[in-house]
Amino acid sequence: MSFGFSIGFGNNFTSRVAEKEQEVNKYQTEVQNFQGDYNNAQNEKSVFDGQKSTADSNVNSTEQQLADAQNSVNDANQALAQAQNIPIETKTNKDGSKTQDSSKRDEAIRNAQTLLATAQAEVDKAIAENTKAKDEAEKIQKQIDDAQKKLDELKGKQDEAQTNLDNAKTDLESAKAEEQKAQEEQAKQAEEKEKAEKNNEDNKDNIFGINKLNPFSLDTNEEISFSNFWGDNKFLSKRLEEKDNVTEDEFKDIAESAKVILNQDSYSEKEVKDVENKLNGITQMSFNLDNEDVKKYSELAKDLKEYSETHKDETANEIKDEVLEIFTEINKNNGVSDATINAVKQSFKEIGVSETEGDNRGEMEKYGGNPGDAWCASFVSWLYGESQGTDNNDTFGYDIAVRYLREDAEKAGYYSTKDYEPVAGDIMIQENNASHTGMVIKTDANYIYTIEGNAGNKVRAKKYSKDGESVNKISGYIRMNDWKGSSNKPINIDYLPDDKYEDADKDLEQSTL
Repeated sequence: MSFGFSIGFGNNFTSRVAEKEQEVNKYQTEVQNFQGDYNNAQNEKSVFDGQKSTADSNVNSTEQQLADAQNSVNDANQALAQAQNIPIETKTNKDGSKTQDSSKRDEAIRNAQTLLATAQAEVDKAIAENTKAKDEAEKIQKQIDDAQKKLDELKGKQDEAQTNLDNAKTDLESAKAEEQKAQEEQAKQAEEKEKAEKNNEDNKDNIFGINKLNPFSLDTNEEISFSNFWGDNKFLSKRLEEKDNVTEDEFKDIAESAKVILNQDSYSEKEVKDVENKLNGITQMSFNLDNEDVKKYSELAKDLKEYSETHKDETANEIKDEVLEIFTEINKNNGVSDATINAVKQSFKEIGVSETEGDNRGEMEKYGGNPGDAWCASFVSWLYGESQGTDNNDTFGYDIAVRYLREDAEKAGYYSTKDYEPVAGDIMIQENNASHTGMVIKTDANYIYTIEGNAGNKVRAKKYSKDGESVNKISGYIRMNDWKGSSNKPINIDYLPDDKYEDADKDLEQSTL
C-alpha cells in the first residue's frame, strides 16, 4: 500500500557515504604518512648500523694494539730481569790488586728500563684509545636502540591506521549498500504511490473514507481502496491469512460497516467503537501461541523487520518494540529467564554505540571498564548486569576480560566448546589468535548471529557462516540460558533484517588483503 509520505533516504545516505569516503581518505593518508616516516627511520637506523660496524672494528683494532703493547711490556720486564742477572766482572790491576766492574750490567739495566718505559707508555695510549673506541661504540648502539624503538612505535601506529582503514572501508561498503537499497526503496515507494493513487481514483468502493480505522496508515488524509488495501498491505493481509477464523468475506463485512459509519452525517461513538473493535480483533497479535503459531509469527516478524528498516519514524520504532514484545511474551511463557530476554532486547538498542572520543574512549565508556581498554567483555557484562539494574553475581558478575568470562563459566560448569549449538542470550567466546566476545542473538541452518561490542570500534550486528572461515575464530560459548535457570531454550524472533548483520567472513577477507 501507499503510506502517503516520502522519506528522504537519498540525502542521508549520500552524506553518510561521503563521510565514510572522507574517513577512508583520512586513514589512507595516515597509512602512507606512517609508511614514509617508517622508511625514513629505517634509513636512519641503517646509517647507525654502518657506523656501529666501523666502531666495532675500531674497538677490535685498539684491543689488538693494547695486547701488543702489553706484550712489549712483558718483553721489557724480561730484558730487565736478564740485565739484572749479568754478573759483575772482577779485574786484576797492574799492582796485583782486584776491582769490581759493573759497567756492562748497569748499561743493560738502563737500556731495559728505557724499553720498559716506552712499552708502558704504549700500553697507556692503547688503553685510552680502546676506551674511546668502546665509548663511541656504546653511543652508536644507543642511537641504534632509540632508532629501533622509534621503528616499533611507527609500526604500531601504522598497524593501527591500517586497522582503522580496513574498518572504514567496511563501513563505506555498508553505506554504499544502504544508499543503493534506499534509492531502490524510494523508487519502489514512488511507483507504489502512483499505483495507489490510480487505484483510488478508479475504485469507487473506497472502504475507509478518511481512513480513520487503518492502524498502519501514516497519513490520515490518504484514501485507500479495498483492492489496494488488500493487495498491497502485506502486513495486515498476512495477519488475516494466518487467522483461521477470519475469511475475506468477514473482513469485507467489517469494512462495509466502517464505510457506512464514515459516510453518515452523524454517528455515535459506540458505532465507531464497535467497528474499531471488530477490526482490532483480527489485526492485534495474540500471545497465546503454540509451536505452529510461533513459526507463523516468525514469518510475520520478517515482514515487520522490512517495514521498520524502510520507514525511519516513530511508527517504525513502535513496530520494533511490538516485535521485541512478541519475543518477550513467547519466551517468558516458554520458561526463558527474564535476564536472558532483557539482555537480548537491550543488545539491539546498543547497535551503533561507538568510540566517539578516540581509541576505546567515548560513549561506550558507559559499559564500564577502564578508559582506553578493550571493552567487548565489559559490553556483555553490562547487558547482563547494570543495564538490568543488577550486579549479575548469580553468574559471572562483571568481567573486563574474555579470559575471566571463560574461566568463571568453566568453574561453574556452564562453558561449552564450539561444537555446542548456541541459542539467543548465550555468550560467544573467541580465544583463537585474539580474544573477543559477543551476545548470540539467534542461529539458523547457515549462520550464527551476534551483537558485539568493540567490533571495529563500535557495537555491531554480525553473522558467522557455519561453513565459513570466520567461525573458526570461535572457541566456545557460555550457556547463559542454563546458568540463569531457563527451563527451555529461547525462540528466535527479532526485528533486524538478516542483511543488516555484517558478514564476519567478508571482514576476515578484507583484513587479510
